[in-house]
Amino acid sequence: NGGIDYNMFFLSFSVYRCPLQLMPARLVVQYGDPASVNCSTSSTDPAGMGWEARKGGTGFHDEARFVLWKVEELKDWTLEPLCYITLFDNEQCKKRASVTLYKNPDDVSVSLLEQGPMKEGSEYHLQCNITSVAPVQNLTVSWHKGNEVLKTESFNNTERTPEDVASFLSFTPRSHDNGVNLECRAQLSFGLETLPPSVSAEYSAEVYCEFSTNLFIEITSGDDVTLNCSTEGNPSPVLQWTFISADGLTRTTRGNQSSINIIRATSTSAGIYICVATNKVGRVTRFTTLIMKGTVIDCAEHIL
Repeated sequence: NGGIDYNMFFLSFSVYRCPLQLMPARLVVQYGDPASVNCSTSSTDPAGMGWEARKGGTGFHDEARFVLWKVEELKDWTLEPLCYITLFDNEQCKKRASVTLYKNPDDVSVSLLEQGPMKEGSEYHLQCNITSVAPVQNLTVSWHKGNEVLKTESFNNTERTPEDVASFLSFTPRSHDNGVNLECRAQLSFGLETLPPSVSAEYSAEVYCEFSTNLFIEITSGDDVTLNCSTEGNPSPVLQWTFISADGLTRTTRGNQSSINIIRATSTSAGIYICVATNKVGRVTRFTTLIMKGTVIDCAEHIL
């Protein structure tokens, strides 16, 4: 009588979960080592279980609650064992084991691509060769200068089998880098598990560098004056002074420093003293000028 009928519809959903558990859930194995994964079920009515695999397959086990996949030496890079179960209502399900096979590098080595020795301030390139490592997508390569990390690199190669890998480093040495040790480290990691790195032999950098020194002095008649010309270079530069001879002047050399000593300076002591340093890299000249106090001169910097 003018009433409204309501039709109610109810939908119910259920999510089916395969009653199989693999232990371990993820297996990381070194090439040639033994491997095993246990497959068990929470089902109370299994008709049977088994493993399908090119190696280590078990066949069907009637009414089994667990079954073990096991190999004494794992050397198949593409092996993917599959655990399966059949229930009494003929329901079936499968789970594939996550197995990662790895191999540490046969060799890690570093070489300089240009001809050495290095020259200070110039850019050079080093190559790190990592031989026969897998899987490359789990590899990290790092470059080290002493305790300092210069560069890290990872790779997108998804190939499972061993590959040769190269990493490159651009390096601009400074004078303090002479004799420093450079090395390359290749390390495999799998989530929270990180393997010890494979480390290259150290590459000892030989850096040729120019020396630098400069001096400008105003003196008073009667002063004692010492001019020092010191070097920082590899190979060690040879030092040579050029100057106009003056009274009370002596010259001494000790190690990488050459000195001119003037006792009781006079007007004849004023002038330009030239120190030249030469090594295999080149030749550098610095001019040191002695000026008597009160003298007005027009001076300029000399750079060769």
